Amino acid sequence: MQWLKRVGLLAVPLLIVALFLGYGLSDGTLVGALAQLPSGEALVWQVGGQPDRPEGLGTLFWHAEGSEPVKLSDVPDEGPGTWVFACGADALSRDGDYLMAYIGPQIGGGLYRVPLDQAGEAELERWGDAHSLACNGAGRAAFSPDGSRWAYINYESDATSSVFADGELRVLDTTDGSEQATFDNVVAFALRDDGVYFVQFFTDSQGLSDEVALSFWDGSGVREWAALTPDEDCDWRSAALDVRADAEEVVLSLGEHCPGESFWRLNTVTPDGEVTPHVFIPSGGAYLPNAYINQVYYLAGGEHVLATYPNGRLANLANLVLVTLESNNVTTLTSEVIVDAFPDGRAMNLLFSPDGGTAAYVTATANQDYELHRLALDGGAESLNISAGSRGDLISDMFFTPGGDLLYVSGGADGADNSLWMLAAGEDEPRRVTRGRFLRNAGVATDEVVLLLEYVEPDDDHREPAANLIAISPANGARAVLLEGREAGAWAYPLAWR
Repeated sequence: MQWLKRVGLLAVPLLIVALFLGYGLSDGTLVGALAQLPSGEALVWQVGGQPDRPEGLGTLFWHAEGSEPVKLSDVPDEGPGTWVFACGADALSRDGDYLMAYIGPQIGGGLYRVPLDQAGEAELERWGDAHSLACNGAGRAAFSPDGSRWAYINYESDATSSVFADGELRVLDTTDGSEQATFDNVVAFALRDDGVYFVQFFTDSQGLSDEVALSFWDGSGVREWAALTPDEDCDWRSAALDVRADAEEVVLSLGEHCPGESFWRLNTVTPDGEVTPHVFIPSGGAYLPNAYINQVYYLAGGEHVLATYPNGRLANLANLVLVTLESNNVTTLTSEVIVDAFPDGRAMNLLFSPDGGTAAYVTATANQDYELHRLALDGGAESLNISAGSRGDLISDMFFTPGGDLLYVSGGADGADNSLWMLAAGEDEPRRVTRGRFLRNAGVATDEVVLLLEYVEPDDDHREPAANLIAISPANGARAVLLEGREAGAWAYPLAWR
């Protein structure tokens, strides 16, 4: 189950070991290594078990270098098979004081407000029921730009096995988690400071969507902007939307299923209900409820949108295109972008730099050749492309730092040799930060530190593998083991760094 997101915190007496790989450490001493690592604290979920098989509920701990771990909270009991992970790409509050986390099994857990400004034990605040699909990918759970509201879709329990994925949209006040509004049958939304735009599917007697409605809630009431129906004998299967910066237009991307074929439709809609078609083409495959295959984003200026639609070769592969709205021109950037597909988790997805000017994504060919791409979001179609290495090597994790640098892990995965690399903002050549055996989908990155899990293989005395929690300085490659997993008898999945 690699639906695991960025999880974890450590506990237990910590053994801190400095390792060095030729990044300016002259004497190789513990003090020498730690001197090159920034000070700070890691929040982790520490739990027993083995990779993808946690045992028990575990505990959240803060750990600071050279100090005993400090317990934040026991993990609430949400049932067997509980995981803890950050809820989507927008899980950190704007002031950095708390994290929105999913706690529970894949289906039927809860959303919790996890304090990051506490020095010791604290209560976690449960803000509502949730399906982990809400925290898979981007846009299914998010803060408003000013941080005053949090919204998410509380998906139906059978969302990923239904014809389409829908649920109840809940809009919450972030001061206390109180509910401000709810809307049923929602398949997509975009939360803004002045309200929320949302898309609902309405069904016929067979449970197929024969109408889609785009509406806006401004905090006091709802106004429907437009409603669209599919072609005869067809039905809607997927929707995505984005709002232009001036709020005078919404782009709506729709997946339509017809007998024997699926189509991608792209429209823009204005507040007065004017609907302008821009794209109506056959999609490469079906729109599936468990795959984050339908995405759309306005670029700066509102003249272009970046969009994905099904590739058809695999459930988690998408065609990535650039659409020029005025001319209705569709430029294919690549046909093999990896996106999330529940329950496999954040296998990889489109990432955006903090300033919104750059996107990063990973492609995979049928021959298992993987590449990392960095694209300037200026309306151009040329990306910087970096190979993962030999055939079969992966890009198993990637992060934009707050400063806009791109960090990624390439090479083998699941215990094989790989490396952490940095592609600095504005540069075209990556730099290897350090080698390791880093595990996928379990990391946190800031400008100062990267937290990763590093595989420890079984040996004559240990039948099961383990993982050490490693802190790495991207500036100089200095490393420290924050938790020896075998000694602790636990895994420490990183959630946050402060």
